[in-house]
Amino acid sequence: MLISFVVLTAVISPLLGQSVDKTLVARETGKEVVDAVVDRIILTCIFDNDKLMLKRMAQAESNDGSKLSTTGDFNGGIWRISKNDYKFVKDNGGQYFKDISSKMGVDFVHTDYSDLEKPLYSGLAASIKLALKVAASSIPWSCKEQAVTWITKYGPELGTPNKTYYEAICGKKDACDTSKADIVIVIDESGSIGKDNFILVKQFVVDLVGAFHVSADGIRIGIIKYASKTTTITGLGALTTTADVQDAVRNIIYSGSGTRTDLGLLKMRDMLHNGRGSEGIPQIGIILTDGKSSDADALKDAVKEISDESFTIFSVGVSGADIEELKLYSSDPDCLHVYLLNDFTDMTDFVGQIQSLTCKAPAELPPGEEVGGELGKMEYLFFRLKVKRTRKGVTIKLRMQTGSCKMYLSWKVRNPGPAVYDYIQDVTPNQREGGAMFIPWPDDLYYGWEEIYLYGAIVGGPGTIGMTNRYIMEYTDGMFSDRAGIVTANLVLLVLMMVLAMLR
Repeated sequence: MLISFVVLTAVISPLLGQSVDKTLVARETGKEVVDAVVDRIILTCIFDNDKLMLKRMAQAESNDGSKLSTTGDFNGGIWRISKNDYKFVKDNGGQYFKDISSKMGVDFVHTDYSDLEKPLYSGLAASIKLALKVAASSIPWSCKEQAVTWITKYGPELGTPNKTYYEAICGKKDACDTSKADIVIVIDESGSIGKDNFILVKQFVVDLVGAFHVSADGIRIGIIKYASKTTTITGLGALTTTADVQDAVRNIIYSGSGTRTDLGLLKMRDMLHNGRGSEGIPQIGIILTDGKSSDADALKDAVKEISDESFTIFSVGVSGADIEELKLYSSDPDCLHVYLLNDFTDMTDFVGQIQSLTCKAPAELPPGEEVGGELGKMEYLFFRLKVKRTRKGVTIKLRMQTGSCKMYLSWKVRNPGPAVYDYIQDVTPNQREGGAMFIPWPDDLYYGWEEIYLYGAIVGGPGTIGMTNRYIMEYTDGMFSDRAGIVTANLVLLVLMMVLAMLR
């Protein structure tokens, strides 16, 4: 009997430790927890774009909660919501409560002040307070100006002095969670922009490129400009340092003419087709424009051509850009992928937002195809899998060629990790075959839906000198067993129950 139990444990070990959500655990703190809270709130699109202010306030108010752990004073949670502000939110935030309940499963109406010790509840209270006191359209992109807004309009009653927001946050650059991506930046150089504004556009792209560590096998950046025709400034992987890509952007000569956004989109598609999507590396397009396409029919045709692609597309419009047109070719949801800036001077302060989103953009993986790659120590690769209700779920197989890794999966957040996940698989150096995990369709969360995404992250292990973390992963629609006869999660659970009954 002991032998049977040991063998069974080896089979199910990748499935242990399922479902963790630290955003709902009182007094949990740290950057990963704050990022998970912000991600969950943003993904619902309940609130208008706060321009990173919710995330920055967590740092300013409590250093992502570390100050609370030091003092033992968890009143108001990570975002330090006072009792007066909690009452203000409860009395005036009714317009948000229904969506929060239906989209997040949080009955905020029946909370009490002590619930704010849970990070998600504190973050929701801060989001409601911010939305009520500061209209999203009046939140400045500038971090320095946000510091003034934080004090004069938001009013952090339990917070720290006003200079803290600026001194602790502004000028600080977040490290990119992923070090591998193919990014194509498409620049509108039509006549309506003008030479002076085009200089600002180029500086924005230079600053954006500077936020990434460009390399031959890491983050690769391609640059395209378009007007009446398209011009490739540099292809993916053609320039292998950040400085070289920046120099190429500085040397772009403005020509000006029509606005054939359709041609820019198709050129972007062609460039990303030559990328590393088959390796499970995110394929990202960023479109910068100031106006409306000069050929609406051609644009619609181009959108149809790229509609089935697994790219993540961000659209950034400036001044007179057509917001509905931006939505037409950007990825869903719009609240994460469509941005409209007031004027070209906003572009400098927008770099932080687009860099943050790009670093967390997941790769969409195709079913039935192996993808593989190499991850450094604690390096993340984010991905998503399209799941159909008719197939009842997906089966995922992960194995290591060298090294080790963890895989986190979630139906709730776009970037799962130690703070929030529904499933976890741990493949160690002594256990190269991770086995197959069957992830059932979550009827409790998405009853009535026909198709949704399962989000995931593979994280490189600590490794050893001279050894890298090389992985191979594959997913299949529905329940699947490989040639070794690996059992599904449901069958494993049944067998485990039988063994435990026999042990009694």
